[in-house]
Amino acid sequence: MEPKNKHQSKSTPNPKKLYRSRKNRILGGVAGGIGKYFNVDPTLIRIIFVLLILFGGGGLFLYFILWLIIPSQLSLNEKEEENIKYNIQEIKSQTKKYLKTAKNASRNKESGFWLGLVFILFGIYLTLVNFGALRLFDLAKTWPIALISLGLILIFRA
Repeated sequence: MEPKNKHQSKSTPNPKKLYRSRKNRILGGVAGGIGKYFNVDPTLIRIIFVLLILFGGGGLFLYFILWLIIPSQLSLNEKEEENIKYNIQEIKSQTKKYLKTAKNASRNKESGFWLGLVFILFGIYLTLVNFGALRLFDLAKTWPIALISLGLILIFRA
């Protein structure tokens, strides 16, 4: 018996799946996975996240939400609940890894000083923007204070 429609086939193609990349990743592989899904360079996706962070602060929140809900390339066939549990564990381990790396970098006096100086200068800039001295960006009011605090901690810890 032949299909009614010539274009019908007995097997339907598998739908394209969105997942976090294991190979093309900096933090959680979100940008790498989105880039692969849409056939776009992941660097462009990363730039979009950075711009979202700078222009309102929502990019970081969005990134972590996507990291939480998009399954890893390794766990595509798992249930959604299992994916979220796996993603939470991965976020914890990646956070510990980056905090350890940052701690080691901050022990180096010179790198800690320069990183602290960057945080302070960027925090001062954002404070000026928030108080209307510079009207280029409208960022969340807490970013400047957080950056100044991080900068001071890095400088005085070194």
